[in-house]
Amino acid sequence: MAGFFEPENHSQKTRIAFTGSMKNKIKELIGKCEYCNTKKKVNLLEIHHISEVAKATGTTDKNTPGNLIVLCKDHHKLAHDGEITKISLKSKVAKRSEQRKTELRAILRGRDKISDNGGFPNSHYPTFKPPRITPPIFKTPKF
Repeated sequence: MAGFFEPENHSQKTRIAFTGSMKNKIKELIGKCEYCNTKKKVNLLEIHHISEVAKATGTTDKNTPGNLIVLCKDHHKLAHDGEITKISLKSKVAKRSEQRKTELRAILRGRDKISDNGGFPNSHYPTFKPPRITPPIFKTPKF
């Protein structure tokens, strides 16, 4: 997270726009590791961004159904280690039914979007602006 006076970078704002509640709804909807097709409890599933959020720039939205995949903890680690390729993850996502894609879009629809200037247009996140401090003016005394 950015420091107190530092503005957040684009990838940090992208992460904020994807809430824990949305992640849980997606994990409940999918209900399995999409890589090995094994049913798992929600707490054993993780959401993986196929194209990394850390590389988010400009108005690129990394929180789209086509860039998100639900994986078990083991496959999530393998995906981060590069042992599972992005191509194989994208092929798994491409096999989702139209109904599943529609349901995922509905979950993601309500989140804040990243605007052109990198801010949140409809955000409830407060912005902090430090107070403007003017230096005191000292007059030399007359003797």
